Amino acid sequence: GTAGMHALANLREDFQIIGFVDNDKAKHGSMWQNLPVFAPDVIVTHPVHQVFIASEYFEQIQQQLCLQLNVAPSVFQPLPARLLASERFEHNPESIEMSLDLLATCCRTLTDLDVKHHIDAGTLLGLYRDKSLIPWDDDMDIAVDSSGVNTVIQKVDEIRAALEEVSQQSWQSQIHFSQQSFGAVPANAIRAIKFSCLSSSKLPAIDFFIKYVAGQHSDYCLASRGIRMPAQYSEDTQQYVCGERQWPVPAMVEEYLTHHYGDWQTPNPNWSLQDLNNTEVFEA
Repeated sequence: GTAGMHALANLREDFQIIGFVDNDKAKHGSMWQNLPVFAPDVIVTHPVHQVFIASEYFEQIQQQLCLQLNVAPSVFQPLPARLLASERFEHNPESIEMSLDLLATCCRTLTDLDVKHHIDAGTLLGLYRDKSLIPWDDDMDIAVDSSGVNTVIQKVDEIRAALEEVSQQSWQSQIHFSQQSFGAVPANAIRAIKFSCLSSSKLPAIDFFIKYVAGQHSDYCLASRGIRMPAQYSEDTQQYVCGERQWPVPAMVEEYLTHHYGDWQTPNPNWSLQDLNNTEVFEA
């Protein structure tokens, strides 16, 4: 997949990559990027020093392969998020200003639509801690309260058009659904809306994560896991000034970042999803 291609490009300088592993029998014996695609049993039938799992489904894939092949979990290594990305901000620092313009466009449009939202995840961390986007990040994140998701869906073409006007590039949108229920997130609910640029790889995707609030908890889903936050941290928002812009952030922003990242004050270029301590990993 795409993450595997990106991982290959990022790992080749430091490792001798001997091939890919895939459980799709139709791919076995084929070549990708001049490397063979093997069946999983190559891990035990050939001398392999390390297996990198290039997927956010790391835990599920590791468990499946350990049971299937009877090998130690230590054989498998997750990859930092930066090694699964193609165009990190550090590769194109000149794109940061345009990226922030696009982020501001989304926030302004959501405000005009009266949709409760705030910048989130790595975008929140970078702008609050570093006063910029994190160099090793490759996308931008906005949290949208589920009360406004229908409005966003109705206006998705308007949001896309606004992004196209600012960037002078073509954009697309994709709606992603939860595969199972998690806390306040119902099964088959909209979990995210992704906007991505079709005509330039240098511009980051923008993810709208839909947050579902019930009682004391605010829940949302990625494809591989559910994430729970105390609802009080983001029940209200405040405007945070960074440079010449104001950004909507959780009212209890430092508590929010601590609950999500732990030691968020220390930059960690090797961060991965496995470092989050407020998640529930879904079964394979």
